[in-house]
Amino acid sequence: MQFSIPLRRNPERAAHFLFCGFMIFLAAFLLPLSTKAVNNIYYTLVLLPLVFTLDRETLRDFHCSPLVNLWYALLGYQLLSYAWSIEYSEEFVPNLKRLFYLYGLGLVIFVLVRSGKPLSRWVIPAAPLLIALAAIGNMLWFYSAHDFPQARLVGASRISNPIFFGSIAAAFSAAALVQWHGWSRRYRLLLLLAVAVNLGIIYLSQSRTALLGVGVCIGSLLLVLPRLRWLALACAAALGLLALVVDWQPLLARGMSYRPDIWLAQWQRVVESCSALFGCGLGVNPQITLEPTHNLHHPHSIYMAWVVYGGLLGLAAYLSVLGLILRASLKVERLLPWVALLLVGLGATMVDGDKLLESPKALWLLVHLPVAVLLAEHARARRKDAPVTAGDPLRSDAGAVQ
Repeated sequence: MQFSIPLRRNPERAAHFLFCGFMIFLAAFLLPLSTKAVNNIYYTLVLLPLVFTLDRETLRDFHCSPLVNLWYALLGYQLLSYAWSIEYSEEFVPNLKRLFYLYGLGLVIFVLVRSGKPLSRWVIPAAPLLIALAAIGNMLWFYSAHDFPQARLVGASRISNPIFFGSIAAAFSAAALVQWHGWSRRYRLLLLLAVAVNLGIIYLSQSRTALLGVGVCIGSLLLVLPRLRWLALACAAALGLLALVVDWQPLLARGMSYRPDIWLAQWQRVVESCSALFGCGLGVNPQITLEPTHNLHHPHSIYMAWVVYGGLLGLAAYLSVLGLILRASLKVERLLPWVALLLVGLGATMVDGDKLLESPKALWLLVHLPVAVLLAEHARARRKDAPVTAGDPLRSDAGAVQ
């Protein structure tokens, strides 16, 4: 008797199982769970089913897109920077595992997109509402148990940390607002309420990274998408009105939070001890001490982290690949929510974050998730047997469709 795995015999059931597991994984980010617990959910409900449903055809179709290959080559470059690291580190194997986890994320989303699962129709409209509800619960717990100045630091290493919660709330709110004309009147009212709550959460958590991300998103939409300028201007006006009615002193009291000093110290170390072109390698310990009792464990910027680990060459590669992804995606109306989400993430990570090779954390929602969706859509469109729609910018042969 021949043995076969049930999920392999029924691709539709396998995709449905993956979709349910992935939705549970995303929902886990909103719960006060430890990073390890979220990781275990990802391994059990997402990666494990993927292993049993993956085949050679899926891998071939996934890698038919040059953008997919460029993105994972970029992540591989960051890992390979261990080769010229100035320090010994035992983190090579853990970072190799994280690279495979991120590769698995891309494959899972590609399987879901290719099978027609309504990822965008579920995630984009539901996320701002669920984030607002979860944020209210988190803030009630934070601010009832701790004094205001210290409350924003509670829950370190958890997604419920309000430092990151504000950025996530801003990113998914922007993604839903971009599709404003596509929503019903009832949902628009719910969305406006959720956005108001999320703005309050951003203010209470003193999340300037979130405000920077929103600013980058608004500025980008104003520059490159004339048809969405009304939305960008409306958001800018709402933020301006908010600035007039609230007390911004708690938000401004911390100044720049050592950011210029951190970046200058990191740059000086790269220039003096390593190579400005190739950086210090991923094995280096990025910790610096600005004051006798003030140790900082990472560069506090994704972009500066690229300089530290991969040098100016790594930073240029990161910006170039992201630019190619955004350039291709801005042409496609249905991808604009994910573009907006990514733009907020790219803005927020200007002043926070470390290396790209991370286990499931806030960076996944702000950067890796939208990038994975955009790449999956491009890979799906390049499949020879994919349905061709006239005028689809993702298909080079779309113009020939009559």
